[in-house]
Amino acid sequence: MGQTLIQEARYRDTGVNLDAVMATELPTRLPPELFIVWDNLPSATRRSFAATKRELQDTFGRTDIIASFQAFTNSRSRKPNEAMEVYAADVCRLVKEAFPDFEPNAAEYMKLTRFLAGLDQELQIKCHERGVKTFKEAFDIATQAERARQAAKLMPPTTPHTNSCGATTLSVNTISDSTAPLHKVVQDFTDTVRHLSKDKTDLKLTLNAQTLKSRHNAYSPVIRGPLPHVAETKDTPQEHRDMLAVFHLPVT
Repeated sequence: MGQTLIQEARYRDTGVNLDAVMATELPTRLPPELFIVWDNLPSATRRSFAATKRELQDTFGRTDIIASFQAFTNSRSRKPNEAMEVYAADVCRLVKEAFPDFEPNAAEYMKLTRFLAGLDQELQIKCHERGVKTFKEAFDIATQAERARQAAKLMPPTTPHTNSCGATTLSVNTISDSTAPLHKVVQDFTDTVRHLSKDKTDLKLTLNAQTLKSRHNAYSPVIRGPLPHVAETKDTPQEHRDMLAVFHLPVT
């Protein structure tokens, strides 16, 4: 203590801003959970040792909630816009202070249940859907979901706008809606082509059948012109007469 006072007096004598010097040296002496809080502070706060000290005390210096943290699972809820790393670090600190005699497995369970209970409902659902079983898994899933949610908020609205040429550019949703009639036209055209293809196949089968019939008729024995005349005399045998009668040939 005396050395610190001597050092402060020395800085005052030299005109050096001790608050700024200590603010610069502070992050090199912080444990990991406090460094996370410091890293998420505004730059103006980090340049002042006194302001940084107040912020760290507000985050990790409260001991009045230890009793409620022991009794209620959701006594430490995540604050609006609070960094996930800061919230997780504070939950770990509170578990350590509220349950100092717990074994590692019991302390891990307390960190998991307290961490999940302090999240908003959307992040809780995400964690339960992924079936988290450890504090680290819950922290990773919640951090990932939170980043995705923040990224979605930064996306510009998909509304029609006019480009430099004066033409209106439609949004993605508008384009999707406007293509519905086109899809119907394409479907109708596809059905028409399918029916035409079937008609073409039927016509081809009919033509093939006609071609085969024509070829059959061309090679069939056909008697053209008048029937031959067979002369019959009195000497014609009876068996010849019977044969001529079978072929319907005229006899004289």
